[in-house]
Amino acid sequence: MVISPKGRPELGRRVPPSGAALPAAADAPVPRGSESLINPSMPSTTCAVLRLRPPGLSLPSQLSLFRVMQFMNIPLRNEVRLAGIVALSLCLLGPGKLTAESPFAIFLQSSDLFQGDVVEVRIQGDVSDARGIFLNREIPFFPDERGYFSALVGLDLEERPRPTDFAIQVRNRTGEVKQRSIKLHIRKRDFAKESISVSTAFDSFDEATKKRIDQEKALLNQLWGTFSDRRLWEGRFVSPVAGAVSSPFGLRRIINGIPRAPHGGVDLKASLGTEVAATNHGQVVLRDELFFSGKSIVIDHGSGLYTMYFHLADYLVEKGSVLRKGDRIGAVGMTGRVTGPHLHWGARVAGARVNPLKLLESIGVTE
Repeated sequence: MVISPKGRPELGRRVPPSGAALPAAADAPVPRGSESLINPSMPSTTCAVLRLRPPGLSLPSQLSLFRVMQFMNIPLRNEVRLAGIVALSLCLLGPGKLTAESPFAIFLQSSDLFQGDVVEVRIQGDVSDARGIFLNREIPFFPDERGYFSALVGLDLEERPRPTDFAIQVRNRTGEVKQRSIKLHIRKRDFAKESISVSTAFDSFDEATKKRIDQEKALLNQLWGTFSDRRLWEGRFVSPVAGAVSSPFGLRRIINGIPRAPHGGVDLKASLGTEVAATNHGQVVLRDELFFSGKSIVIDHGSGLYTMYFHLADYLVEKGSVLRKGDRIGAVGMTGRVTGPHLHWGARVAGARVNPLKLLESIGVTE
């Protein structure tokens, strides 16, 4: 939806990148696809704000308030206050009032989030600072190059399916604080399964090796729990190599009849020695050789977002190096517990194991 200069509601375009046009009149049928305007009763994408004229000025008969509410699927019990020019938020928010002096809108790709998803939440309007709380974790918002305040929300691949709330607090430029709550639905995703048999020698470890594995696990967990109060990434993410996926995210492996931890990243096909690129701006916080992942690099992109690059043949950066998107960081190898050359690419958001391919699909998208 777009807002006319005179304050009348206009049915214009959807906000998603597709730019699909909505009908110009409320009487026209609305196409139901994967993307539509969001209100509390509609489970799909993005957001719109409806601005109404002051009382005493009649709306066009074909676009009366009732017709607008009917078109938008707004329950008639919702109260619409017409005191001056009022903004009614339909951005997955419940009934509420936004003043014309300080309106803001919240954009979200979908209210349905699946295990392993990572999505971007964006706020636009009179905003000087914003914070969110999701699954008992603080979610910081940062101003971005598109004029939004944006944040990343990640769902661990084993997060329990259920409805939950995302609470958002916004401070405007005059210091006034407003709070909204978005209802989200965590959905179960069906991950692939694989059963393999290996030599018992390949799958058994002595005490010294077990101790090393535990120490390395603790080191990584400490990283995932560290949040830098900054946002380093910008715009779209890029793939670290051009290869196709050989082992998908979330794959449940059963080795010698025993279920193991699900695959926390994706394996990308690439020949030995292929250059590996940083997927976005960031800083190298780990450059080490680990038991399972071999020569490994972890990049901190800020605000709890990390990407990892495992089984490298060699390093081209040092710990502490500040990187730009696309910088070469290493070469594909087959170090660690692997049987052939490939790149394991993973991502964490606030500690949650998320599908790194989702970074390419929906983060940094400009309408």
